[in-house]
Amino acid sequence: MRLEQCRALLTGASGGIGQEMVERLCAGGARLLLVGRGSLALQALARRHPDQVSLVCADLTQHSGRLAVLEAARRFGGINCVINAAGANQFSLLEQQDEDAIARLIGVNVTATLQLTHLLLPLLREQ
Repeated sequence: MRLEQCRALLTGASGGIGQEMVERLCAGGARLLLVGRGSLALQALARRHPDQVSLVCADLTQHSGRLAVLEAARRFGGINCVINAAGANQFSLLEQQDEDAIARLIGVNVTATLQLTHLLLPLLREQ
């Protein structure tokens, strides 16, 4: 697929890696539906790329947040690519993590990502 044909949903767009991905994808002509929890960072990206970017502010660990993303993707006109860049980081040794911290990491980095992708599959198949 050529980037000009790309209609991607990008999670974690308000973070450092996500913001860099937005810049590069937009430079290549992609249209993006940006998902993040940080509305100020998302709004700044939308101001820089008003014709290429749409926004949805959502917490992907919540079912209601994932449904909001699905509805936004439908309003966006569909998507043909999902880039899961959302995630939580714990910069310490595993032995320094308690069980709750490990559960939060798995919840954000694995469970929410898989649940969102699962929810988006019918929309992706339409493409």
